[in-house]
Amino acid sequence: MGTLNSFSGGYDEDVNTWIERYEDLADANGWKGQKKSLQLASFLRGPALSWLETCSREDKKDPERLLEILR
Repeated sequence: MGTLNSFSGGYDEDVNTWIERYEDLADANGWKGQKKSLQLASFLRGPALSWLETCSREDKKDPERLLEILR
């Protein structure tokens, strides 16, 4: 189903490219809703993971909202 590197939000990482790859992987695996949010969280590291921890509970349940905020 493909692989994807983790994302930390470093200056050398392109968030838009990473999100496109994440969306492709999510589509290929049929991830939707909360499953897609949980999978997103599993790929985040460092500052990006710290950012996720500051998001509201409602935002954490909405993968499209999370990706919008991450951009």
